[in-house]
This record gives sequence, structure tokens and C-alpha cells, in this order.
Amino acid sequence: MNVSRKSLPIILVLMSAMTATAAPKKAEIKADAEAINTACQADAQAANCKDEKVGGGLLKCMWVYKKANPKFQFSAECKEAMSHMKKDRKEMKEARAADKKEDKKEDEKSKK
Repeated sequence: MNVSRKSLPIILVLMSAMTATAAPKKAEIKADAEAINTACQADAQAANCKDEKVGGGLLKCMWVYKKANPKFQFSAECKEAMSHMKKDRKEMKEARAADKKEDKKEDEKSKK
């Protein structure tokens, strides 16, 4: 990529802005995982998943248990924590897609 000295500061600002928006989302996802570990502790115990953590099989374990035991219901706190994480992941994915789209537009402009 050919970059002039004049455009370098602009590129650096754009890159730092993209990194800055991604970092809080990752922190939110990590906080969401901790919230699920806490909020779903009783649910995990009931589903025999007490040794699992988010990112280490907890959600999969609980959903497999729920599928095998249709009467099993997640607690309201657990549902809320899982819903919040799902929302944050969706927002992070959408932000990533928007960043890629913007990068593609900039690449096309620079080729012209």
C-alpha cells in the first residue's frame, strides 16, 4: 500500500478508532461471561454442569441438559444474563461487519 506522509496521521486515527470500539465490546463480552457464570450457578448445578464455565462448555452443557429434560427451566436471572451476552455479541459482529465494509470502500477509493 502506497501511503503519503500527509495521509498517515488520518490512517492512524482511523485505526485507533476502530481498535477503541472493539476493545470495549470485548470487555463487555468478558463481563457478560462472568455474569452468566454467577447468574446461572444454580442452573448449572441442577444440570450437572457445575464444574463448567462460559467459554469452557457451560452453555452447551446446560442446553444439552435442557433438551434431554424438557421440564428443566432456566432461572430468570440466567435467561437475562444469556440474553445480554447474545445482544452484545450481535452488536460486536455488526460492528465488525461495518468496519470491514468501510475498509472495502476505502480500498476501492485508494485503487482509483
